[in-house]
Amino acid sequence: MRFLQKAPALVIFISLISGLILYDKFNLSFAGFLSVMIFVAVGINFFTYERDQKNIFKILFAVIFLIIIISIRIYFVISSPNPEAKIIKNEIGIFTLIRSWGRNYVGVLNSESGNFVIKMPFANYVEGMRIKFNGISRPFKNNNNKNSGFDEAKYWRAKNVEGWINIYNVEDLPEKFNLYRMRYLISRWLNINLPDLCASYLKAALLGERDLNLNNNHRKWGTSHLLAVSGFHVGIIILCAGYFIKNNLILSFILWAYILLTGCAPSALRAGIMLQAGILSRSIWRKPSGLNNVSLAGIILLIHSPFIYWDIGWRLSILAAVTLTSFGNNKFSWLLISPIISITTFDQVAFTFGKIPAVGIILNLFAPLYFSFGFSIASISALIKFLKVPFIADIFLISSEGIFKLYEIIANYFLNLIPFEIDYNNFLAMFGNGILIFLVCNKLGFSRWRAFFMSTFVCFLNYYII
Repeated sequence: MRFLQKAPALVIFISLISGLILYDKFNLSFAGFLSVMIFVAVGINFFTYERDQKNIFKILFAVIFLIIIISIRIYFVISSPNPEAKIIKNEIGIFTLIRSWGRNYVGVLNSESGNFVIKMPFANYVEGMRIKFNGISRPFKNNNNKNSGFDEAKYWRAKNVEGWINIYNVEDLPEKFNLYRMRYLISRWLNINLPDLCASYLKAALLGERDLNLNNNHRKWGTSHLLAVSGFHVGIIILCAGYFIKNNLILSFILWAYILLTGCAPSALRAGIMLQAGILSRSIWRKPSGLNNVSLAGIILLIHSPFIYWDIGWRLSILAAVTLTSFGNNKFSWLLISPIISITTFDQVAFTFGKIPAVGIILNLFAPLYFSFGFSIASISALIKFLKVPFIADIFLISSEGIFKLYEIIANYFLNLIPFEIDYNNFLAMFGNGILIFLVCNKLGFSRWRAFFMSTFVCFLNYYII
């Protein structure tokens, strides 16, 4: 019963994910949804049972009780129909997000009636802008093809947005300082005062705002995850802050202030909850459990926003975090972690994007460390520029821009050497899932034959059922 003893949250999380996978595939009723999760929890209990363990069944009953409570919340949210169209009159709204959308732009408008998305041929509005408007909303279109394609409804509802809106009789309102306005002002300051690459990378790291050309380049290189605010960026912030600040309360404040500034991306929230759990564990002199913290973060986010399950960023973040926390530590780990993460996330990445660049496996051996240094230098450069320190600011800015340009040269060189891409196929997807389960079981102290049996069983389910 090592799962229940070492990582009870992991049992709940695995059960929830199993129920969501089968709900997505077969559109289960609530009884079926709940039955799947209880069956998985009991199955883990049966498979890992050891006679000398105490109070195991009490823990199991507590886990099942929590699963029942959580499943009620999740099921009745994800099974609810899309909000109906409605007419909105004389409401005040604020733009909380502006981003490119194909050849156009979209903006998320927060109002008393809810959050809506508006399409724009140009970036007519900016984050933090307040308007008074009339409008007509319309629901998102569901993608009924379970095996492929972009599901507009689930994508936006994972971001707590309920529909599209057409607005008219728009009246601009006086500016008021708010978080979204601050994000816009920071973005504009970076664009004006920093070189192009330095500004683009800092906007990605600090605001979650991606430059289209830079994003396309990193997608070709297989390192686009470096532009998505994730545990990588959150970890850099807390690691740097931790060198100078030992107070856990101040560290927690810095952690959540940064996550709010980035726009609360799902991957950043997952990392934030994990790090917060680690900070709290340190406060009460307990050794933090990586797998338990990842699972707890996933559960909390699913309870808060059940549609987040369909957010690809959240999925990849969870998979990468589970892989990292399950991986053994030795002097050669850094050589293996990049290809291992590529394998365990292959199913989701290749299924979503169709294929993945092979060069990413090579570049990711050193790219995270390289960009840890690059982001740090760029941040120092921006701070010195903001403080208007003459001469020194220019030296740092030239250096940080050179660091990013050098990576571009290196990445293009390797891309020319390894230009091919890996297409999605069931065998690699099964293999990746099996490796992930094997790593988790090995981390929890399973015998090799049990870990192998469990990973093989999951591969079988993946191929014949899912």
